[in-house]
Amino acid sequence: MAHQTVSIGWDEELVPTPTGRTQAPSPDCPVEVALAAIAGRWTTLVLRNLMSGDAYSYTELAATLPSLSDKVLSLNPPRVFR
Repeated sequence: MAHQTVSIGWDEELVPTPTGRTQAPSPDCPVEVALAAIAGRWTTLVLRNLMSGDAYSYTELAATLPSLSDKVLSLNPPRVFR
């Protein structure tokens, strides 16, 4: 049995112009919300450590990221979660 692909064409809003521009996504786009939630210099490193599923105390988590200051680690979460 042959595999058949169906093409409905490109979404013109997502195709870059010759200058490389695309239409800006809306702020409620799920991808934009997810990217805003993990934006930040240290967020991905903190998430990497927490993804193991192990429970960390604040002190234990801070010890896994010695370059991260206490001030940054204790900042409030981004507005996305409020």
